[in-house]
Amino acid sequence: MLVITVLSITRTPLLSLIDLILSLQSDVIIDIGKYALRSSLRSINYFNFPIIKRVSLYNERTKT
Repeated sequence: MLVITVLSITRTPLLSLIDLILSLQSDVIIDIGKYALRSSLRSINYFNFPIIKRVSLYNERTKT
């Protein structure tokens, strides 16, 4: 069971990261907060991995 909190992202690496993690493990929460959305032009630079029991993909806004 895994939680990933993404604080800053770029679009393409984020989508690849989500695909990879969801293919490897079923119990995953990916938390993409307001800070990540505001910082969408920066690279992934921080991950937080606490234990959690259910699967969720959270994103307030989807950009492709």
